[in-house]
Amino acid sequence: MRSESIQKLRVSSGKMEDTVVPATIDITRVKEEMRVGDRLLPEPPRQLTSYVPRAPTVPVDGTIVSVYGDAVALVGQSQVVVINRGTAEGVENGHVMAILKAGRRILDRSQAGERVEIQLPDERNGLLMVFRTFEHLSYALVLEITDTVAVGDHVGNPR
Repeated sequence: MRSESIQKLRVSSGKMEDTVVPATIDITRVKEEMRVGDRLLPEPPRQLTSYVPRAPTVPVDGTIVSVYGDAVALVGQSQVVVINRGTAEGVENGHVMAILKAGRRILDRSQAGERVEIQLPDERNGLLMVFRTFEHLSYALVLEITDTVAVGDHVGNPR
């Protein structure tokens, strides 16, 4: 590893000119693929934050829109998800929300001769806690689940 520097190098005309020599780095560990054109940024200073888990004081109706890391669609306990609600919608660090699995549509066979499709209510499937908020999205940690959680599942106020 070396820092960026300026060295005198001979150019095609034979003269010595100041030339910028780029810095080099040793990459020892990565989480995702790196490509040409990717940029390096300094790591922001660590902020040690205390979280006070609590229910939101405003009604929240959001959706899990992404899963952080290697998982593609299904989420397990202790994984990080992105929800489509943020500070503009009243979400704060420490808010605990219920994860709601969409109710299935089933055929009601209770009426003789008549088959009607009905929508079952959403079912609570677990809890998550927001730990990083932005204007219109937030990162949340899945605290507990009873069944698989997927991108597209709803989140809302715990009951």
